[in-house]
Amino acid sequence: MMIRNRRSEGNIHFTKRFVKNVPLLLSQEEQALYDAVTRFVRERYEESGGDLSSMLSLVTLQREVCSSRDAVFVTLVNLFKKTAEDSPIRAKIWELVEVIRQIKANTKAEKALELVKEMNDKVIIFTEYRATQEALLQFSGRTA
Repeated sequence: MMIRNRRSEGNIHFTKRFVKNVPLLLSQEEQALYDAVTRFVRERYEESGGDLSSMLSLVTLQREVCSSRDAVFVTLVNLFKKTAEDSPIRAKIWELVEVIRQIKANTKAEKALELVKEMNDKVIIFTEYRATQEALLQFSGRTA
C-alpha cells in the first residue's frame, strides 16, 4: 500500500510569499571586512595550490561574511585558536578580527528592521547562521 500526500489534498492554506532582492550599500568598515575576508580566502586557496579539500572552512568563512560580521567573527576566533601559535596565518586571522571591531554600522540589520516595520505584520526572517540570528535579535531589542 502507498499513501501519497499533496498540499492540495490537505486543509492547510499557506500565506502568499513575497520575494524581493534589496540592494544594500555597506558602510566603509563593512565593505573593508568583506574585502579583507575575500582576500584572505583567495590567498589561502592560492597557497594550497587549488586543493579543494582544504577549502570547506574558507568557503564557510566567505559565506558567513555575506551573512553578518557576527557569524564570521565566531569562525575567525575558532580558526585562530586552532592555528599554530608560530603560524604567520594566525596574525592575519587576528587582523580580520580587528577589522570587525572597527565596524559600528549594521546595514543589513537596519534594512531588515525597516522592512519588518513597513510590513506591519508577522514575518519570518531566515538566517543561515545562528550568530546572525542572535545579532538580529540583539539589534531589534536595541532599536525597539
